[in-house]
Amino acid sequence: MLLDRLVLCSLQGHCHPKVLRALIEQAERLTLSSRAFYNDKFPIFAEFLTSMFGYDMMLPMNTGAEGVETAIKLARKWGYEKKKITKNEV
Repeated sequence: MLLDRLVLCSLQGHCHPKVLRALIEQAERLTLSSRAFYNDKFPIFAEFLTSMFGYDMMLPMNTGAEGVETAIKLARKWGYEKKKITKNEV
């Protein structure tokens, strides 16, 4: 228990004013919200991401398992397109 408190204190700098200002600024402009509600930042993010990867649509995920699955799919796409690996080849 003591170790994780020490880590937390070192990461936050004991509420150093610069760290606190950065946290507040970030919280004011970008929050994690459900896709069930409108968020004016999501369409900008979605457009950026789909154009970067050449997809028609995207669906962001928040859990570790979904993140790993997405990373594997992106790595495969990169391998197919950039390294010319045959699809489904080991």
